[in-house]
Amino acid sequence: MDSVTEPKQQNMQTIVISLITGFFIWILFTFFQKKGEEKEEHNQNIEKDKTDTVKEHTKKTFKHAKFTKKASVSNFSHSLLSVTLKGHSGKVLGLDVSINGKYMASSSDDRSVRLWSVKDFGAGNKCVRVNVEFDHARFARFSPDSRAFIAGLAVENTVRVFKLGKNNDGVTTCIPIEGDFVKYNQFVASCGWTPDVKVWAVNFTRSGEYKDVTRAFELKGHTTTVWSFDFNNDSTRMVTVSKDGSWRFYDTGVEYEKGQEPYLLHTGEFHISDCSIDKDFCIVALSPDARVVAVACMNNIIVFSTASGQVEVEFKEVHTEIITALIFDIAGRYILSSGDKHVRVFHNVLGYKETIRELEEKIRPIPSASSVRERYQKQVDEAKKSLNAILKIK
Repeated sequence: MDSVTEPKQQNMQTIVISLITGFFIWILFTFFQKKGEEKEEHNQNIEKDKTDTVKEHTKKTFKHAKFTKKASVSNFSHSLLSVTLKGHSGKVLGLDVSINGKYMASSSDDRSVRLWSVKDFGAGNKCVRVNVEFDHARFARFSPDSRAFIAGLAVENTVRVFKLGKNNDGVTTCIPIEGDFVKYNQFVASCGWTPDVKVWAVNFTRSGEYKDVTRAFELKGHTTTVWSFDFNNDSTRMVTVSKDGSWRFYDTGVEYEKGQEPYLLHTGEFHISDCSIDKDFCIVALSPDARVVAVACMNNIIVFSTASGQVEVEFKEVHTEIITALIFDIAGRYILSSGDKHVRVFHNVLGYKETIRELEEKIRPIPSASSVRERYQKQVDEAKKSLNAILKIK
């Protein structure tokens, strides 16, 4: 009897152990399955939060004005429009040109920066796409040697550096690199809710190493908030626009170390169609030679001379959305703007006219047999030839 009972007891023990083991395996399986689902849901939430944050950043960046889209603007045309650059699938937020005059960079909320060849503007939409992983660039800025650019990331609020290179087939490429560089301009400046623009000097040692930043001077004269400012190519001139409806043009090539203040060269009022200057944000751009100013408000642009303040042209309804960036190319031949998915490239006709006017004024007192007069006259003839080609005058 005992011999029969003993195997039964062993079988029962085996069954109980199997049930307990199976139960624990089921608990562990359920636990890790739930953890996996929670992790997946967490990742999805993170990705959603990032996407929402990107959208929110883009929305907040230009929340300063209400704007109603007009479908007809997508077919914008103008006699001075050189080309419309297409390629971005999202809003273009920033523009910059390289010092060597070869490239223009456009940053967009489609998580890319595109590099355009300035000499190929006439060819249309040839560009190199640089992906900005898991974020988007609110702006891109070229290095002084034009061999790299930095991208200011919207979500991470950091700077990413990209190095420019070329493949064996000669195609331009970009790769992210670790590091940073300083642009060797003389000044940096800022404006905000005050009527002044504060300017600092970036100082370097004789060997070219960064030394420090010191307060240089302030641009004063406006009665309320300064909307925007810009430098010319060598930082010897600056222009500002304000909510008070005025623009001011300064000589900043002064000995600030000795306490010398900038000189006000010209000032005047400006008006832009369908815009309230005291409410709608304005962007100003100064040509590299400081002869021409462009001001954008909403989706309109005016262009005027720094010498006279007279408006040469107004481009209306340039983009389907508010203009986000306005610049000149390094040679001063073009005015570029962004505001939707496109970049508009305009001929800077006023730049040619102002160049011709200034050169002809210099020529008048010079004797006719002078080599200097001959050199100036050659420059005048070249400028007139370029201007006539744009205006299609034979």
